[in-house]
Amino acid sequence: MKTNSELVCLAAVWLFFVFAPAAVRAVESDRAGLSLDKAYAMALENNNQVSSSREQVLQAREDVGISTSQLLPQVDARAEYTRQKVFSFISPVDKYGLLSVSASQHLYQGGKIWSQRRASQYSLQSQEFRHFRRLQSILFNVATQYYEVLLANQNIVIAENQLRRTKRQLERAEQRLEVGLVNRTAVLRAEVQVARSREQLERARNQRAVALENLRLEMGVSELPEKLEGIQEMKLEDISPDTLQARGFSNRRDLRQLAGSRRAAEETVQAEEGDFWPRLSLEGAYSRTNEEDLYFGERSDWNVSVVASYPLFTGFRDVSEVNRAQRRTAEIRADYRRLKRSISAEIRSVYLDLKTQEKVIMSLEGEVDSAKANYEQIVAQFNEGLVSAVDVVDAQTALNEAERRLSLAFFNYQLNLLRLELATGTYEQDRVSRYLRASGNRNDFRPDGGGQ
Repeated sequence: MKTNSELVCLAAVWLFFVFAPAAVRAVESDRAGLSLDKAYAMALENNNQVSSSREQVLQAREDVGISTSQLLPQVDARAEYTRQKVFSFISPVDKYGLLSVSASQHLYQGGKIWSQRRASQYSLQSQEFRHFRRLQSILFNVATQYYEVLLANQNIVIAENQLRRTKRQLERAEQRLEVGLVNRTAVLRAEVQVARSREQLERARNQRAVALENLRLEMGVSELPEKLEGIQEMKLEDISPDTLQARGFSNRRDLRQLAGSRRAAEETVQAEEGDFWPRLSLEGAYSRTNEEDLYFGERSDWNVSVVASYPLFTGFRDVSEVNRAQRRTAEIRADYRRLKRSISAEIRSVYLDLKTQEKVIMSLEGEVDSAKANYEQIVAQFNEGLVSAVDVVDAQTALNEAERRLSLAFFNYQLNLLRLELATGTYEQDRVSRYLRASGNRNDFRPDGGGQ
């Protein structure tokens, strides 16, 4: 029994040293909370939109395989057993079995098959660029909801501060009422302010709950750490809008996506024009039967032929298909030009907003400082009986609104910095590139030309 007890103790000690470090790491990780970088990584692994977008790329890869298959030999095997009425002058055989293998190889059709294959390759590359841009948009949505949670946390702090101020004012009003320095109206007004502060706090908490739910949705998870880490304050770099525009034209994957789609459409036009050329193919067949009389004393037969065909009249279908492909090419070119103008307008708009927000934040910081000083002064004067409760309420409201506006302006400014990176196509592109390389996606292809 003593030996068994010692073994149990040793096993318990071993399990402790094995699993205790992992448990400690888990606790430390939970205490550390969720950072924006962790949120990005979790979204790339769990967001269903990432999987959906990746599936579209994989479908485009299969399209390349389908178009390539038309360049390879097409081989068919066939087995049959036949019973028929005997006509001696046609075939003396009333029943027979037949095994046959046939093959055909495309030779020429005005480059149609090769153009179709190139079109599918450009479509694949276009899908890869679309996938890259989609991942950037997903990560930006994660950042937006992450910032919404942080803004809600800050609003909760502001609301709690406002509630403390209003409670202190209620205490002061009640004390002064007891000694007859104010009337009942001052107390009632303070009670109203306390109720409004509690309402503000509840709204801020609800805002946080909604933001957390949206963050879970964007990350594709059901649970989040209780604590979210703060963000590192960023500033707009000293750069001109023209430089940002050039950066956008160079890095926007949706612009490259349309360039790839344009090349695919041009190849489709060439493929449709291939229908106006003769079709050449090499065909052959080998068959074997169990009845020699079927092949005049032979059990097998074979043939090889070169086949040329040309569609003389198809009801103008070929012409319509070429025209449709040309219209599609013109549509994509127009979309490309429109997107370039849209990128330019988006970059300039976000840039101007950031410049304006910098001035607004500076103004609001001064406003908050003034509102704090004014509030402290009004409270001191109220204690001396120099101002009324109405003046205290006005000072409280001014300080509360200034703090809320400054918080909103700060987070909008930080989020717009990320929005500017998204507009220029540089938003988290290193992270997305690493993720795509790890998952086997290509993302470094540039279609020829710019697609004017």
